[in-house]
Amino acid sequence: ICVGGFLVGIKWGIAGIAVSYSITSSFCFWGYMWYSCKDSPVTFSEMGASFVAALLPSLVAGTVVWTLRWSLIYSVQPIVALILLGLVFSSIYLAAAMVTQKNRTIILSGVNSFLGFTASKWDGQRS
Repeated sequence: ICVGGFLVGIKWGIAGIAVSYSITSSFCFWGYMWYSCKDSPVTFSEMGASFVAALLPSLVAGTVVWTLRWSLIYSVQPIVALILLGLVFSSIYLAAAMVTQKNRTIILSGVNSFLGFTASKWDGQRS
């Protein structure tokens, strides 16, 4: 499928190949997900729900950052805008992701695991 996409995209050069790769990868992704769920205790709908749980907060944060960047584009240096908008995106993404109980549980367990890992690393270095 990807090779066929490349053959179609080659007519438009490097940009056509990049677009064809992006499109074919997007379509193949769902096929790969379906195949990985086949004969597995994890269902396709569970994986799709996890994907949507990450997609929705990123769409919200991305839309806010995309609109904010136009107000910053001429007023600050690009690196300052990148850092500032990165922090805004991260904050909005985490706030939007924490809305649901399932996401909140996953995020907090990840933070606790990370903190436990770093604490054990520091304890091992003191010995």
